[in-house]
Amino acid sequence: MRRKKSSEIRLFSILLVATLLMTAGCGREEQSEDTGQMSENDSAQETSASSDALRVCLVDRDRKQLDAALESFEEKYPDIKVELETISTDNFETERKRVSSELMTGEGCDLYYYAEQLLEDPYKAQQAGAFTDLIPLLEEYTELTPEDFADGTFDTLENGEECYIFPLVQSFPILVIRKDMQEKLGITTDSWKNAQDLKPLLDAFYEMYPGEDPLSPYEFFDIDMELFGFRIWQGTDNIEILNKADWKGALDIMKEMRYSDGISSEFGAEETSEDYEKMEQEEEKIYQNQIPCLAKKMGNANDLETYIRMGGEADADLFPEYDVRGQISSMGLRGIAISEKCERKADAIRLAQEIIMHNISVGIQMTTWKEGNQILLENLRQQYGSGEVALNGKVYPGLTDATFEKLETFINQAIPYYPVYVDVQTHIGTYMEEYLQGKVSYEEFMKKVEDYLEIYYSE
Repeated sequence: MRRKKSSEIRLFSILLVATLLMTAGCGREEQSEDTGQMSENDSAQETSASSDALRVCLVDRDRKQLDAALESFEEKYPDIKVELETISTDNFETERKRVSSELMTGEGCDLYYYAEQLLEDPYKAQQAGAFTDLIPLLEEYTELTPEDFADGTFDTLENGEECYIFPLVQSFPILVIRKDMQEKLGITTDSWKNAQDLKPLLDAFYEMYPGEDPLSPYEFFDIDMELFGFRIWQGTDNIEILNKADWKGALDIMKEMRYSDGISSEFGAEETSEDYEKMEQEEEKIYQNQIPCLAKKMGNANDLETYIRMGGEADADLFPEYDVRGQISSMGLRGIAISEKCERKADAIRLAQEIIMHNISVGIQMTTWKEGNQILLENLRQQYGSGEVALNGKVYPGLTDATFEKLETFINQAIPYYPVYVDVQTHIGTYMEEYLQGKVSYEEFMKKVEDYLEIYYSE
């Protein structure tokens, strides 16, 4: 099996989650493959930079996600013309540079859908005053208020009372641990209350099962900087924050699990079909409890098939991954932003409301909008709450209210963060790889990170 650098995998994982959330957000089950082409009955038109139109910028592959919202918006506001500027994925990097430049010069679009994709650095754009504060617009021109969203949604890029980009969807992993494994290792629901509690759990596993993998060989525990307090708006203070939270301890867990010979053994993004077949076979052994395993990951609250195949309520339990503060940190994505130069801010925020209500409320993913999460939970009840559930040709017991109440508790406790700093993550990931491979000490690694951040925040 081909080995792949963990920094590449970690970045791929973020982008993969983003892609999954994008593609999951389509509001119609019968939609054909999104080619980025407009059909003749589409309500919005491709942009020609008309001065009397509300201009929306998005990536071409996201076009179909907005159909329901645009249709509803047109019915409510027939006099408002909406034009879409779709950015081609075929020439993505060049197009993103152009979009970023036009935004900063005041010649860009009015509304940006999925800002973390469209712009080279949304945080720098925000700091330069390119976007307008969304909170007063929501309160004045829509039926929505900050209270309708998850706690933290409007604090994702600044620890204050203004919000210039806010994420529409969110995602956090949940661990599935069998009850017999919990008994063997002395684990309870109180065993993991913050990120530092992971180490003793792993030590207990390794002591009982030396040489075994605590997770599937194709999964890894999150060691993302956000779980240890990193926030882009905290500047170079992040260095002290990470050290105080013992990010080194988390990285050392990764070294022990995946770098025993100095090279990453993680499953990469470009494996062969034979590799994936082997992966499925080994995963099935975990589902059948044929090999010791501390946990399997649910990638999100709607990934209940993993839980059911691990034994469901009778044989397993659910554990969220807590951050260093004992909170559930949830990755926020699909950010909406409105240009400060937009002359039709009221219309733009009304369109944002339609996007929330018609695209995000389809109920197949976690959202930052509380009502959308209730729709999701109800859909999960309908799908998995029956007496029996058929998966992969097998029949399993369905789930009871206890599971859905637990999921609702997790979702209500989650606090979204917004990972807009792909370039920062790439640089730090490169330095991290050197430490994980044993090429540099932790102090040398963090010095490189600090030097890079000094440059980043000074530019």
